[in-house]
This record gives sequence, C-alpha cells and structure tokens, in this order.
Amino acid sequence: MSILKFENFSNKFSVNEIPLRYTPRKLLVNSYNNLIIIESDNHTMSKDQKNQYIENILKYSKNKKEFNIDTINPYLKSGNWGSCIRIIDPKNIEENLDLIEFENNEAAISANLCILNSKMEIEEEKNITEEKSEFLIIGTVNNFIQLPHPSFTECNICLFKLNEKGTKIDFIFKQQVPDLPLAFCEYQNKLLCGIGNKLILYEIGKQHLLKKSEIRKINDQITKILINGQRILVGTIKNSFYLLRHKTITNQFYIFCDDILTRYIQDVIFLDYDTIAGCDKFENFFIYRIPEGADEENENDPMGSLKKWEIGFLHGASFKLNLICQFHVGDMITCIRKCNLKNDKDNNLILYITISGRIGVFIPFKNRDEVDFFIHLEMYERIEIENLSGREHLMFRSLYGPVKCVIDGDLCEEFLCLDFDKQKSLSSQLEENTNEIKNRLENMRYKIY
Repeated sequence: MSILKFENFSNKFSVNEIPLRYTPRKLLVNSYNNLIIIESDNHTMSKDQKNQYIENILKYSKNKKEFNIDTINPYLKSGNWGSCIRIIDPKNIEENLDLIEFENNEAAISANLCILNSKMEIEEEKNITEEKSEFLIIGTVNNFIQLPHPSFTECNICLFKLNEKGTKIDFIFKQQVPDLPLAFCEYQNKLLCGIGNKLILYEIGKQHLLKKSEIRKINDQITKILINGQRILVGTIKNSFYLLRHKTITNQFYIFCDDILTRYIQDVIFLDYDTIAGCDKFENFFIYRIPEGADEENENDPMGSLKKWEIGFLHGASFKLNLICQFHVGDMITCIRKCNLKNDKDNNLILYITISGRIGVFIPFKNRDEVDFFIHLEMYERIEIENLSGREHLMFRSLYGPVKCVIDGDLCEEFLCLDFDKQKSLSSQLEENTNEIKNRLENMRYKIY
C-alpha cells in the first residue's frame, strides 16, 4: 500500500510504501485518524501455517538457508484463506500500531466502524449514561469457496472495541450468523446488519448480539446499507435497491419504495433526502427520486393491509422510484461521491472513479440557457463527428437503457479539436460565435477547479 503526502502544493508528492501481508480489502479511518486495513487472500497460507511450512523445509533440507516468511507463499487450492487486521498511523508508517491475524481458515469479507452504546458500559457503571464507544465490526467466513458455487462452513460477526487513543483494538466476542454478513451500519444506537437477504437490527449485549427486529422480504444478497434520517436504503447484488422504514411502535421494518429495474449495484449515495445517485456493474450512472409523500402514506399502513391490491408484481412495493437521469459511462464505476472542489455551496458536483483509473465528474446545470446550448451542441456534433469505431454516439450512451437528462461533456469538448471550417459551420448552425462557444466550454470546465 502507498500513502501520498501533500507537503507543499508546489512540490512533488512524497510517497511512502507499506508492505502488506495480504491483499487489502477494506480501508477505514477511525475518529483518531488512524488507518484500519482489512486484508485477506485466497489460495494462500496464514502466518502460523507459513512458519510451520518453513520449519519443515529447514528440517528436511540439506542446505540450511535462511528463508524470508514474506517471500514464501505457495499457491494452494481454493478455500485456503489468510486474513488479518492492521492499524497504522499515517504519520509514522514504519511500525504497526496493532496487528491481529485470523486463524482456522477464517477470512474477513466486510468491515465498518460504528459508534454504539453497549450494555457492558451501562452495567459496570451502574448508572444509565449516554457514553458511547467506537466499535470495529467485521464479517468473517470459514472455509469459503467462491467458484463454481459459493460454499462455506460458518459465518461470524466479530466485534472489536477501540481503545481511548484508537491505536489498539480489543476483541469483545464473536457471534455466528446463518449467511454472509456483507453490510453493517449504525441505526439509532444499534447495529443494522445485512446478513444474506435478511436485514437484522441488533443491540450489543455483554456476550452476544441481541436481535431486536428483522425483515426477510428482500429478495437478494444485501451489500449496501445507507441511513438518511428515518429512511434506510438497502442495496443488493443484482436486484437494485429498496427503501425501508422502521416503525418503533411495532418494532418492524417495512418496504415503502423500490426499483422497477434489476441493477447490479456497485455504489450508491444520497444527494439529498429525496434523491439517490448510484452506479452498477454494467457501466451505468443513474439518479432516482423518491415519489413525494411515499413514506408518509405508508406510515398509517406499514404492513400494507389496506393497500394489498396496489402491491406490484411479485410482491413489490406500492411506490416505485422515478428515474431522473441515466448515462452509460463506458467503464465500470467503483466509487461515487458528492463533493465540492471549490469550497462554494453553489458548485456541488458528483465525482466518480472507474476501475481503469479514470476520474470524472457530473456537473449540474444552473439555468435553462446552458441546458439549451449544450443540448444543441451535442446534437450537431453527433452528426458532424465520425467515431473511430463507427458506432452511433446515441446508441453507445444508451447501451443499457435510453440516455436521459445527461449531456456528454467529452463529445462537447471535441469541438476544440475540430478544424476551423467545421467549427465555423457548427457555430453558424448554433447561431453563436466560435469564440463564444469556446468560452462556454471553458466556463464549464472552471466549475470543477
């Protein structure tokens, strides 16, 4: 793993590399700005197995040579895992603050940091206090075989507690669960877990996780959980996402809105209370909006008994998400974030990163004049510019579904690469000056940085 430092914006980056034992799967930052790295690898040995392997080599070999444990890694069959938890101070990366190795062929597959109340603190102090602690929640699996069909012998949720300085983690307990735990989130001082296709709400006890509520109406493996006020967004592997609420009076979850399309969700964020942006594994970016008053109408009828005839096909929710934008990027997006690169409230944008290392942004338009100009510029450039592949631009950007309310900035930037005659013909069709078109493109670029 490499850490880049910004010591001075006028100088080059300073890079520090950290040798890791296994492949990093998850990177978390605790409240003390220490890095928590979750590592795991298939077809490999754990540290104890490597030590035993080296001892056997030294025992039966004629030439006694020194072996480096980090360089010896024989390729084993599938289902042999090595995994560990590493805590590093980014200011001093020479030494590990803490390192915990998993044993018995146990692999960490998910992790999250949550600030929760625990029964242990309340009972030891003999007073009901609101003191909270930071916990590291890790989902593990034993003897996990991925192909051709996923199989395992045991799944667990491991609970670790961070110390006062965030440099060490103390193991609290481990609880066995029936399926793969791939998502964790804090909800009302409790732990919300996605275990298989079940959404379960736990409270932390002295020796176990205490189940408080559960819903089994989700049809696929849960991989994402986001909280926005009273709304819970649950993303699945191949069935898009669901919006739920938890009714405290009856202590039950209910689904009030879902999607009509089957999407293989890669990442998802809330833009505001009613708007959701996401990406899938088929290289699409999309924005949904929750229907107005969807959860308010379901508040009086959470179980759907009064509206059972309005429930959609295959027991879907009575409200469906409205598709606002859709765009085929052409490369699988791995992460999207809402950010502001200029520290200006009016210049919010959506930043995305693809699997091939591409970084791009989606910028919202502020007025109708900009929208009309770029719509016509894109329309004329689709006609004038010939692609190397010979495919139509509109067909490419609508590969999974029709492109909607998104203008291709890469195509608009091609205006600057055209020869003078084509620029002049396009500007005459747009009834704009050539320099004015270039200024509009530059002003749109300046909104980013």
